[in-house]
Amino acid sequence: MKKFIALLIFSMISFISFGQDIKGKWNTGKEDTIVEIKGDDVLEGKISSTHNPKGKVGTVILRDLKKKGDHYEGEIYSIKKDEWYNADVKVVDDHLEVKVSVGFLSKTVEWKKK
Repeated sequence: MKKFIALLIFSMISFISFGQDIKGKWNTGKEDTIVEIKGDDVLEGKISSTHNPKGKVGTVILRDLKKKGDHYEGEIYSIKKDEWYNADVKVVDDHLEVKVSVGFLSKTVEWKKK
């Protein structure tokens, strides 16, 4: 009976952590920029609103996001540098962790669910 309860609890925790959806609108925390992530097998994120004068609504910011275990791998666009970088994206609680990698350096930022 104890094993059954432990298995049930483990299954519920796994379902909760892997069942979170990356799709939807996310606030990047910079200049009130909202990115909407859509797609089926391969996802992309476009700016749906922003106060950034360099950012335009409809600009693709995330591309080629593919599910790899508990996270997504793809690329993120830097408007400031006009370049694409490798990105790992993961839902954690009520926010999105976006890890940007350039060579052996990386930086993680949090986007909040809109």
